[in-house]
Amino acid sequence: MGRSNGRRRAAFAVGVVALLLVLPACKSTSDKDQQIADLEKQVSDLQSQLDAANATNADLQSQLKDEQIKLGQSQEDLSTTQAQLEDAQAQLAQAGEVVLKDGTYIGPVLGAKPQPQRVIVFDAAGLYRVSLVASDVTITSGGKSLSLKEFGKLLSSTDPNDVKLANGNYQIVVKDGKVTSIKKSKS
Repeated sequence: MGRSNGRRRAAFAVGVVALLLVLPACKSTSDKDQQIADLEKQVSDLQSQLDAANATNADLQSQLKDEQIKLGQSQEDLSTTQAQLEDAQAQLAQAGEVVLKDGTYIGPVLGAKPQPQRVIVFDAAGLYRVSLVASDVTITSGGKSLSLKEFGKLLSSTDPNDVKLANGNYQIVVKDGKVTSIKKSKS
């Protein structure tokens, strides 16, 4: 039994030594597993942040594309408006100045404005005319004398009595290129 006890002791000692060697290795493996788990969590968190940033980027790209489309449409509208303005300016240049030949014109007056220039717009035989108005113009409508400002308000009024008074033909006298008299015509 002496040998058997010696072997047992030796086996026991080997087991204890092995246990002492394995336990630190187990603890070391446990730390490494925790480090790996921590790193995997960091990678997962970073991936989530990247996915969120990519989604935000996609939304911003979409918004930018929408705004670029709107800008393109606005630029087209601006080009169209600019072409219309240039056409109107060309037509105005062809019409020349707002100085009519001296004489008497008969037709409805469409508008009158004292500012920025004293002008009236009227229809003479189917042609729209714009003419400068003299500072001492006499304007009569419905038996009343009116200033150019009052006459303009009368023409733009929506009151039925004013409309009835303003409608109809006027006799417009032009002298020295300016309207000197506007009088409600009986015809």
